[in-house]
Amino acid sequence: MDGAAFNAFVWERVVSVLRVIAALSAVGLVIALALGTLLLIVVARSYGRKRMSAQWLAIVSSWLVLAVASTNPEWPLSLVTNVTLVAVFAMAVSAGWRRSRQAEQPGIRMLLLRSFSLGRRSDWFFQEFETLWRGIGSVQLIGGVDLALTTLEPHELLDFLRGRAGRYFVHRQADVDARIGAFDYHRDPDGCFRVNDIYCMEAVWQYAVNRLLNRSDCVVMDLRGFNRHRAGCVFEIQCLAQSMPASRAVFLIDKGTDRAFAEETWERATAAAAVGRGPESTKLLFVSDDPGAGNVCERVITALSGAAASASSLALAPLR
Repeated sequence: MDGAAFNAFVWERVVSVLRVIAALSAVGLVIALALGTLLLIVVARSYGRKRMSAQWLAIVSSWLVLAVASTNPEWPLSLVTNVTLVAVFAMAVSAGWRRSRQAEQPGIRMLLLRSFSLGRRSDWFFQEFETLWRGIGSVQLIGGVDLALTTLEPHELLDFLRGRAGRYFVHRQADVDARIGAFDYHRDPDGCFRVNDIYCMEAVWQYAVNRLLNRSDCVVMDLRGFNRHRAGCVFEIQCLAQSMPASRAVFLIDKGTDRAFAEETWERATAAAAVGRGPESTKLLFVSDDPGAGNVCERVITALSGAAASASSLALAPLR
């Protein structure tokens, strides 16, 4: 065999091997996509039917990653063993949940009002705060792009992949009422509550703020960097002052907050509102975002404890 023939023979074999590798890779990719899609559908539907919680999903996902990572390459069956152990663990926990039956008393419905201009500061605060609060009650908020990934839940991700994300963006007042009417205020199997968000277009966000206040027990308002030029925050303070007592609201502030103007806005709104609640304290409860004073989320939770205690005895107004 001369050199040219040998080179042709080698090249033919190399091409043949590459084709096999490409074919196997394509088949593996198709199978992985199919299994991944099926798993996503199962998880999303289970989550939507409240058979699992976000916290439990994170725990099981971590265990599965560890099960795969700890597989012994010299003993392929170890992967099956590890995954089986995770499945047994999950079934045991689920059985324990069914036996314990978490208390059915409703949680405290907390509305979070915030400025979208805070960016990562708002994102950081929300992630830590909602983790602590969800053991107490549900979280309601008007969603924004900055928290889109943070608040995205499995069934919402499935709707997004199906091209149904438009149902979460409201354009009309009727859409706002429908979206709020679909909020989940009940406990998950592990006893935690969920985050309910609504994405509003400019034409209806003010209406949405009023409707959310109507369905909330207490409010946390992030006023860091607030001044008299923040028209959106001014409107929210006015609505809040006209909707509930000052004792059921907590305001997060920093050195850049115009606290005096916030108090002035509140006083003007309560004076102008014909609300027959009788005399009450108009002293606002502020929590400073000062690292030297300890964890800000824990201090907000502590401040909310009094508001939550008074709100828990109040019946929620019907969605009119």
